[in-house]
Amino acid sequence: DSGIVARGDARDIILPISAASRLKRLRRRGLGVSFGVFLFNLIITLLLTVTGMMKYASSWSVTLYMIVMSLPTVLVSLGALKIGKLPKQQRINK
Repeated sequence: DSGIVARGDARDIILPISAASRLKRLRRRGLGVSFGVFLFNLIITLLLTVTGMMKYASSWSVTLYMIVMSLPTVLVSLGALKIGKLPKQQRINK
């Protein structure tokens, strides 16, 4: 369990709650992207194994494939770096 405590005005709690909800959405999106990439990798690996083309995969093609498949996860992670930056209109002035 967790909780949020505001020591000042009731409006002081809005930004932490907003940031927590954005973080929750970002984590859910990251999990969905990771699961989608995992399923895609599983299907490609099964197809290559069943067709017997796995033996033709060179190290460069596997490296390129891994880089391309890592891009969605990297892009979601870069979105996580922007989580603390709220637009000025969302900031509450006292």
